[in-house]
Amino acid sequence: LGWERRFGFGNHDWFSHGGANGGIGGHIYATMDGGNAIAFFGNGPNGIRIPILDQLRNSIIKAHGWQRPLPGAEHSIPVKPGIAQTLSGRYVNDFGEILKVFQEGKKLFISNLQGVPKAELVCLDDRTFIVDEFPREIRFLPHPESKELQMAFVKKDINAIDYPFTKLAAGELLPHEYLTEGNYTKALIAYRKWWEERPKSWPVNEHNLNGWGYRELGKKNHKLAINIFRINVALYPQSANAHDSLGEAYLLNNQPQLAIRHYRQSLKINPDNPNATKVVEKFLKY
Repeated sequence: LGWERRFGFGNHDWFSHGGANGGIGGHIYATMDGGNAIAFFGNGPNGIRIPILDQLRNSIIKAHGWQRPLPGAEHSIPVKPGIAQTLSGRYVNDFGEILKVFQEGKKLFISNLQGVPKAELVCLDDRTFIVDEFPREIRFLPHPESKELQMAFVKKDINAIDYPFTKLAAGELLPHEYLTEGNYTKALIAYRKWWEERPKSWPVNEHNLNGWGYRELGKKNHKLAINIFRINVALYPQSANAHDSLGEAYLLNNQPQLAIRHYRQSLKINPDNPNATKVVEKFLKY
């Protein structure tokens, strides 16, 4: 059983574990101090069950009076204008998740932190902030090796600092954003750069790209799907599956010659591919 420590409901530090199997799932939560705990299980697919159980969890916390003020907020100070300008922008982690820091009036806010659309960054000093119902301090620090400005999550009780989010340059897009706006050339450059810097990360994972391509095929977004599969082939040129998927996308887009080229390449890498063999033999008859 693996325990997590990443939730701050009611401004408590919780440890938890959750899971699902066969349409049944649940979660166990307990606070690190105070002896508060919640356990529940339910039926139904994740998309229905989880939001209901989340509402139930929040109702339990409220009903039992477990909500408390944000610790440390009494020591907050105003955000300096120059600091707000420096910290504002988009930050990305190795999973391609994006957090946005932005200024409204004299305050700083963060969007998408643990799914919350908008939360205030309460300033403790020029680099240190706290957020309601988030169990860690947020510090904006240069990475010790790359020196890039990063958003670090700090768990003080175990003296742990994670550097999960790196600030993007103004106007910089992520690789998948170039793809969705139709700029394959810039997307390829960005994906190769990402691959060089984060070769094991989710955005450049072969199976992740392949899955995204098929989701777009299912939506009849053939051009986007083709470009996703082209990226996958560029990153994984020796993958028979990547060539097979690109061949299928070209075939569905009425581009049989390009389809045959990639089916043949798939067979060259892996001759034991009955689907590619069937397609190639079909078109060789004409």
